[in-house]
Amino acid sequence: MIGTPKPIRQYADRAEAVAVLNGLSRLDWLRIDRIADLLALKLAGWEGGDLRNVAIVKMLSGERPWPRDAAVTPFLVMVMKGVISNERKKARDWSPLDDNLADEEALSPAQVLEQEEAERVLRANVREALARHPNAQAVAIGMLDGLRGEPLRSYVGLDAVSFASARRTVKRDLFRRRRRP
Repeated sequence: MIGTPKPIRQYADRAEAVAVLNGLSRLDWLRIDRIADLLALKLAGWEGGDLRNVAIVKMLSGERPWPRDAAVTPFLVMVMKGVISNERKKARDWSPLDDNLADEEALSPAQVLEQEEAERVLRANVREALARHPNAQAVAIGMLDGLRGEPLRSYVGLDAVSFASARRTVKRDLFRRRRRP
């Protein structure tokens, strides 16, 4: 056998985790709160206390069990970073078409025409804004059509690296354009 086998990691149960959290010093909590405040700056609408509380709930619920051989403060920081990553992933995968979808049957013919005109203008503005970036333009149009993730990538026919680059270009150029007066 090559090398030594890794020991099986032992995880604390809820009672042990509560005891460890109750045993943290005031300085430990200040460190955790300060780190949470700094990490929360990465998420719009989040405060450090919210982030810390979510991490503690995940730890106590067993969703992110605490290994007995790990220090608690770095473990909570790791859980907070995981929460940030998950929230960013949700935000990245969000599409404006996910929210406020109108019921087509409830619209009057004039409203339908108005919506179609607004969509046509939006598509024209997106094409104009991304005229120098054909891959980003295709990605943005696919997003407007309601595609996301792998279906969007196969729709535009890009490899993973080019697709990621095109998505970053869409975000960068469209947000820059929106901020201009």
